[in-house]
Amino acid sequence: MIASLKKRYLESNVTQGFVALYTGKTISNIAISLFGMFLPIFLYKLYGGDFNFVALYFLVGYLLYGFSIPFGAFFLNHHGFNRSLRLSTFFGASTFVLLYFVTPANAWYLIPVQILATTIYRLLFWLPYHVDFAEFSDANKRGSEIGVFEATLNIIGVVTPLLAGFIITQYGFGVLFIIATMIFLLSLIPYHFIPEIREKFTWTYRQTVRQLFAKKHRGITLAFMADGAEEVVGFIVWPIVIYELLKGNILQIGIISTIVVGSTIVLQLFVGRHSNERATQERILRYGSFFASLAWLLKIFVITALQIFVVDAYHKLTKIMMRIPFAAMTYELVADRGHYIDEHTVLYEMAINMGRVAMISIILVMTLFMPLQWTFIFGAIASILLNFLRVRHSKFTPHRR
Repeated sequence: MIASLKKRYLESNVTQGFVALYTGKTISNIAISLFGMFLPIFLYKLYGGDFNFVALYFLVGYLLYGFSIPFGAFFLNHHGFNRSLRLSTFFGASTFVLLYFVTPANAWYLIPVQILATTIYRLLFWLPYHVDFAEFSDANKRGSEIGVFEATLNIIGVVTPLLAGFIITQYGFGVLFIIATMIFLLSLIPYHFIPEIREKFTWTYRQTVRQLFAKKHRGITLAFMADGAEEVVGFIVWPIVIYELLKGNILQIGIISTIVVGSTIVLQLFVGRHSNERATQERILRYGSFFASLAWLLKIFVITALQIFVVDAYHKLTKIMMRIPFAAMTYELVADRGHYIDEHTVLYEMAINMGRVAMISIILVMTLFMPLQWTFIFGAIASILLNFLRVRHSKFTPHRR
């Protein structure tokens, strides 16, 4: 199957680094996809149905990660990208182990430890992952390669929500944590075969913050803030709204998620193949962000399981049109930075987390005055804002060292 995807949609000679990165990420995604929307639900149940505690969990995690990103880059200078990826596997697996032992009685001290482990995993994984992808992907076929990445994730996502829903219903979250831990550790194997790249983060912490808010990077910073803001509405709020609408039926949530994801795979590959040219990327992104904003507004009014399926399927399709060209443009811009590739990856990660923190803060305040699902309005606004800023962002001409 993977060979046919490569021949049909890549039409290029992929590098060893790309294959190893693709394989490792695919394995870890199997473990992560077993949770998907179930992690916010697990936390929601853990805290007795109090959404504020769920939001605070993610708020603290994103704040800690956002402020620590430059330190992760300093670590890469001394220990290398490959070693960092391998080490991240152990911290990623430890997050599942810690969740296995969490109960309402010990959550007050185990959850902070779990947040810390998650932060270390993010620091060790995301920076080398993004830089490696920019280095090892084909500049002329990057949209296609991202499409294959995303389609593979969706193929995994066809099975995992249903499987996870069944496991949780029959055996509880604990068994799911054990399975996820074992699968996640297997991603360590392909990461050993990723060639080491020689990049060095040259900015100090103060320089990094100054560059993040510099006038010449303002469009970039605002664009990625919008991206992070839109993402957290779907990852945190939507699963809990579904959980409440379906009266806690975990298996039904898994079934709906499986059907929705399965309906998007072909479009994922199609959009990826047509996102190799900048002009096409901008056009697809423009339409995708507009229709995605409409999907957010429709989600405010869903009530039944059928409505959840129809609207969520429509939303997934529109987000494909938005996400694949956006990701292709992002990696092109990162790759264009030459020796500044890791510095600008740090800027993008920090900006995305600023958007996440800002959106969660807004949601926490607005839920004091409106039902949770009405916060989807802010997801719609972020989608539109994302499109407007990305068009400006795509015209940015990077400086060279």
